[in-house]
Amino acid sequence: MGGIADATRGVAGAAQQATLEARVERLTKLVHILWKEAERLESMVHATQGGLRIKNGFAEVFVKKNGEVVITGQRIELKASGEINIKGQKVRINDNAV
Repeated sequence: MGGIADATRGVAGAAQQATLEARVERLTKLVHILWKEAERLESMVHATQGGLRIKNGFAEVFVKKNGEVVITGQRIELKASGEINIKGQKVRINDNAV
């Protein structure tokens, strides 16, 4: 009794096992991809005692705990669809007070 039924269950079980193994393999590849991306981001973003530094190539943004923000780059461009307001106790352009 059950010869064909047992064989059918065995085939179904093997198919389920193969599907499960394929899913595990795909998830393992995705984890490796995510890990590499996390390492790449870790090399660009650094939390320091003084603040948060984001660096990519020649560009850098450093947000300091004391409220200071330093933007460094070969070329810095500000764009707005409206006004750009610069406010500060002292505003210097090329070391000349404005």
